[in-house]
Amino acid sequence: MNIYTLFISKEGWQVGWPYLGFDNEEVRSSVLERLREHFSETDFTGGEVLTDYEPTKMERIRQEIRDADGFLLYIIGHYGYPEVEPLEALFQPGKPSILANHLYGGDFVFIQLCERIRGKGLQVLPVSSPDLEDLEWAVGVMQGLLRLKGKRVLVYAPDEIRMSPEGLMEITAPYLADVPEEQRGRVMAMMERIAAGHYLDLTGADQAHQWRRDEERYRKNMEEVFGLELLRRDPQELAEYYKKADEREAEKIAERWIGEAKGIKCSRQGVVNAAKLYLALKKIIEETGADSLTPDCGTLMIMGCMPAFPCLGLFQLLNEGFIATAEADLDSHVSALLGRYLFGRPGYVSNHTLDLTHNRVTYLHCMAPSKLYGPDGPSAEYEIIHHGEAHFVGAVPRVEFPIGEDLTTIKVSLLEKKLALRHGRIVGQVVDEKACVNKVLVEDDTSKILENYDWMAFGWHRVSFVGDWRREFKAAARLAGLELVEEDR
Repeated sequence: MNIYTLFISKEGWQVGWPYLGFDNEEVRSSVLERLREHFSETDFTGGEVLTDYEPTKMERIRQEIRDADGFLLYIIGHYGYPEVEPLEALFQPGKPSILANHLYGGDFVFIQLCERIRGKGLQVLPVSSPDLEDLEWAVGVMQGLLRLKGKRVLVYAPDEIRMSPEGLMEITAPYLADVPEEQRGRVMAMMERIAAGHYLDLTGADQAHQWRRDEERYRKNMEEVFGLELLRRDPQELAEYYKKADEREAEKIAERWIGEAKGIKCSRQGVVNAAKLYLALKKIIEETGADSLTPDCGTLMIMGCMPAFPCLGLFQLLNEGFIATAEADLDSHVSALLGRYLFGRPGYVSNHTLDLTHNRVTYLHCMAPSKLYGPDGPSAEYEIIHHGEAHFVGAVPRVEFPIGEDLTTIKVSLLEKKLALRHGRIVGQVVDEKACVNKVLVEDDTSKILENYDWMAFGWHRVSFVGDWRREFKAAARLAGLELVEEDR
């Protein structure tokens, strides 16, 4: 990736800030040296100090900015002229840009430029600080955002129900093995009713499938905002990869998961089945070249494409640093990708409840990673339990989130080009057999969240990251051209 870098100042012996005889070259060299040292994978092109408005030169610079991935304008001092309009034209729609001010030098131009570009839909992040660390932080956010460009998101979601030729009894056999004998008839009857009803969301009625409301526009926005490519493949191939998974390797993985867990409250075979699905997903990733993955779990399980609950497999992939999320929820998936590339931590995709009396949110789902600080960090303790709503079947991780830590929660809406943001503190874990098994209790302003709720834009799911990442997400929203919605403010 490359960021076009331009410095603005007066000539050294012109009147104006910082002072007569100021050495622009010293500032230019020190800034570029720091940036190149800290961001070795980024090419900082350009780098000249501009001290005049010569039209041919301005047009050449504008073209070079257009060809770059990002733009950094660093204002060292007064430009030598009172007007700043020609500089405004350097900022271009769709181009993530940083406008940086050298304190006690560039303020005259910086303040005017910030005012002139306000409200014009430009993706400009202002930085004005005596500390170069703040510029480095802003460039780090831009670099994280630019690293999303070209990534391929694989979604397995059907456009029609095609039942597995093996028949419903064989499809459900891996699940029914975990069901108590006296309950199997009822569970089987429920599966038959669902299959007969051919549950399939093609219109985006399911809150997790905003992309289905307008898939063409969704793809366009994925590309325009983040540079992401959406891949769709035949869900039936999931079952084929599952059948080919090495049973002995799956046994070893299951033993490792069980050995690392605090306890197990489901059948061992359910864990082995989950390990086989993990191996299938890994193989798919290797052979398709996908950079991330999300299957439409429930529908695919009913169709027979996914013969095991995916929660442990996704848990393992997230722990390894690969973004894999459930339910073919692309908005949540993109939100998780954003956090991964901004600061290297996995996102916890979940539903949530609001306790308006005690100002607490419960974020709950049946899949969570245990490497909450990233693949190189420590693992939280977890146990393996049956799936929440399914109640008798499956094998999913119940992770112990760190009490007392900050939790930053977001959701990108690509159709609306918005980013929802909340921040709270983890105060407990709820153990309750109702609904999803992971229940993370967080203090936050629930009345404000309810007052600001926008279901059509953001649905029910949210994506949470351990730590206080509000500043990073606000900056990323600005650079990506997303409207920021602070749900708890």
